[in-house]
Amino acid sequence: MIFANHAHLYPRQLREDGSIDALLRLLDDCGIDKAVAFAPFSYRLRESALFHDVDQNEWLAQEIAGCERLVGFGTIDLLEGAAPIRDQVQKICALGLRGIKIHPAAQELPIDSEKAFEIYAQAQECGLFLSFHTGLHWHRIRDYRMLLFDEIAYNFPDLHFSLEHVGGYSFFREALLVMCNNNRDNPHVYAGLTSVEPAANGLCGPWSLTNEEIETLIFQTGENQTIFGLDFPFKKADYIRAAMARIRALRISETAKENILGRTLEKRLFSTEGSV
Repeated sequence: MIFANHAHLYPRQLREDGSIDALLRLLDDCGIDKAVAFAPFSYRLRESALFHDVDQNEWLAQEIAGCERLVGFGTIDLLEGAAPIRDQVQKICALGLRGIKIHPAAQELPIDSEKAFEIYAQAQECGLFLSFHTGLHWHRIRDYRMLLFDEIAYNFPDLHFSLEHVGGYSFFREALLVMCNNNRDNPHVYAGLTSVEPAANGLCGPWSLTNEEIETLIFQTGENQTIFGLDFPFKKADYIRAAMARIRALRISETAKENILGRTLEKRLFSTEGSV
């Protein structure tokens, strides 16, 4: 079974290629069984009169209700007038969503701020998984500097979270350091292999990782801490099929490949033990 992380879901009125129907078609085209779908960020809904007063997490829960192929992750509304963070996180849990997507740059959230730490504390209490964007995203780097994720791991030892894009080309080694520093006795930091393909000419873009880097990641962190992601709808079926083929061709064990392509994510989100 292939179970992928990191699909951004939108109302079809806002983004037709980001709708639930488009996502399910992509899963079929790529031979993927299940995926994690992220709620849109609140500011994206408020841009439209149709969805200005819609709660993004309620919308996601309703949109994917009854669809066994999709697992929901909520998002936190950080705009002025939003509900208290504690209430938002508890609502995400009550809606049956399994995690939270956090984009520190897009949401302008310093990851070591008091507000951010409140999210982590509540998510840890509720047993929710966090997926962070990491690496370049045209915002003040100090707010999401890679080594600050070590502070999150240190202060919240029972909080499980992924470093999506694994820091990208610029910060891969710092992301690897954070993982290795926190996964010896209590593995709870994961690498998100999302949008990490080199360009067609073989050169690395801002989020690219080389095959050697991915193989080193598995060698140093083990076979159970890496998760494949789609970055839907920003990446299309051809890109995703090539990414899966690349994973299958890596110089790693077949068990590691199975874990990356779904087993680790499935066990993290649905196993009572939460480990592979």
